[in-house]
Amino acid sequence: MSYQPNPDGRERRDSSSTFFGAGRSSGDYLRSPDAQALGAGYNRQSYYVKPEREEPVRWGGSEVDEEKGYKAEGEGDVDVYADFNNAGRRLVPLGDAGTGRPAGAAPARPQYTSSPFAPPTSALLPGAQEGGPMEYVTVPTLGPDWHADEIREMSRKGRTEIKVAARMRKWRAWVRDEEGVFGKWGRRKSLVWAVFALCCVVGILLAILIPRVPDIQLYGTSPLSAPANASSDTAFFRVPANFSFASTLALQIDTSSQVALPLQMSSLWATIWDVDTNVAVGNASMGAFSAPAKQYTPIELPLLFQYAAVNASDPTWAAFRNACGYEWTGTVRPGLNLRLQIFMKIAGLIPTYQSAVSLSSVPCPIVLPQDAA
Repeated sequence: MSYQPNPDGRERRDSSSTFFGAGRSSGDYLRSPDAQALGAGYNRQSYYVKPEREEPVRWGGSEVDEEKGYKAEGEGDVDVYADFNNAGRRLVPLGDAGTGRPAGAAPARPQYTSSPFAPPTSALLPGAQEGGPMEYVTVPTLGPDWHADEIREMSRKGRTEIKVAARMRKWRAWVRDEEGVFGKWGRRKSLVWAVFALCCVVGILLAILIPRVPDIQLYGTSPLSAPANASSDTAFFRVPANFSFASTLALQIDTSSQVALPLQMSSLWATIWDVDTNVAVGNASMGAFSAPAKQYTPIELPLLFQYAAVNASDPTWAAFRNACGYEWTGTVRPGLNLRLQIFMKIAGLIPTYQSAVSLSSVPCPIVLPQDAA
C-alpha cells in the first residue's frame, strides 16, 4: 500500500493528538531551531544525559544559572516560606478577576486568615457581666465513658463483692486441684497427707502429755494412825455431846496409766462418812504435790474428825465413844466403819475427779483417858 498525501497538502496527523502541531510532522520539532524553547519531550537534549541538566519548566533562571551568578529578572531576595504563605510565584497566570484561575472556572474557596491572639481582659465567661446574675452549671463528676458496674466497683460494697468473688474463685480452683493454698503447695492431695500427719503427731503428743486420773488405795495394814500431838488436839465431851480429834490416813497413788510425765496434783480434799449412820464426821485436805509416772507413791492425808450431837444418846457419838474409849484389860474396842470420798484437782485436766476409799472395822486412832466422860 502506497502513501497517499492529504488533498489539502498537509501532513497526515491525528486530530485528537496534542503532540503534533498544525502542518508540521513530529520530526520537525527535533530539527527546528526553536526546539530549545520547547519543553521536555520536544528537544533533543532531554533524550541524553549531560553533566549540566536543563530544567524544562521553571519561571526565571535555572539553578545552574544561579550558581554561575545569573539572576532572573525581577527576582529579589529568596523567601524560603514563599511556597507556604502564598507569596511565591504562580505557575498559573492570573485569570478571571485576578483570582489566578482560568476564565470560566468555578470560584475558588476563600482564603482563611487568622487574627492575632488577644488575651481576655476578664475572668468571666463571654457574655457575662460584672455584678450580674451568675448561672451555675452542674457538671457531672463521671463522664459518659463510666458505666454503672464501674461506679459500683468503686463503692465499699462493690470492693467487698470483688474480694468475695476472688475468694470463691480461689476456692473453686483449689477444689478442682488447679491451685494450692500457697501457690503450688497445699493442693488437695498434699493437704490431706499433711493433715493426716498432723493428726498423728497431735495424737502422739496428747498420749504423752495429757495426764491420767490415778487410782488411790489404802497403804499398809494400819492406814489410820494418830499424829504426834494427838493428845493436845483431842476433845471428847458428853454435854454437849461432841468430839474432835486429828488423825492421818496412809494412802498410795497408782500412776501406772501415766505415760511419761509425772502427775501434778493441784489439790486433794476428802469428806469422811460414817457408814453405819451415813453421817459426815470429818474432812481432810492436802496441798499440791507431784507423783512420778508408773509408780506407787505413798502419801499421808491429814484427817480431822468433828461431830456435834443433840445428846449422848446419838448413835454416831456413841459409836465413836465406844471405839475410842479407854482400853481396859480383857476388853476389845469395836472398830469404825468409815468411807472417804476423795476429790482431786489435776493439772492439765479441767474437771474435778472423784475417788472413794472404804475402811471396815478400822480401830480408832486415839485412846481416851480413864476419867474421860
